[in-house]
Amino acid sequence: FSNWQDAWAQGGFENSFINSAVITITAVLLTLALSTCMAFVLARYSFRFNVAMLIFFLAANLLPPQSLLVPVYRIFRAFPLPEWIAESGSLLDTYGGVILINVAFQTGFCTFVLSNYMKAIPYAIYESAEVDGASVWTHFWTLTLPLCRTPLAALATLQTAWIYNEFFWATVIMQTGDKFPVTSSL
Repeated sequence: FSNWQDAWAQGGFENSFINSAVITITAVLLTLALSTCMAFVLARYSFRFNVAMLIFFLAANLLPPQSLLVPVYRIFRAFPLPEWIAESGSLLDTYGGVILINVAFQTGFCTFVLSNYMKAIPYAIYESAEVDGASVWTHFWTLTLPLCRTPLAALATLQTAWIYNEFFWATVIMQTGDKFPVTSSL
């Protein structure tokens, strides 16, 4: 077992696992929070571009990430950040850059799944809550979220696996070896 200990110490895997945990936990929580809010609006309210927005979220998942490599890299390099946030002065080589790109790519799928689940919730529940004087915020927090625990748990599991195993964007955006997550540091 000394080989395992030597590999762990020489490879810096403790730091890589911490980097992966920071990226994965933050990205999963942000993705689920944003997609839950968007799915609630798309599922419960009718407005002119309701279906078009859902199609847009779904269509964004069809773009291969390799086709977006150069534009995303240039945008991240050109986006100025203060030195106290990022040593590089841009979104490159920051946890925020990797988190942002993961949230951007995963939000569409989660919104699609959650909106379809929320459409199956009977509207009579919301009507009875309105009769009792419930606000939209109450509809969201006390009615919808408790009923969506199952799809949220399933999406949290999928997102954790996908973001933790993500190799492409972490390798492109991170440029310092001590900031790599596990998949890139291997």
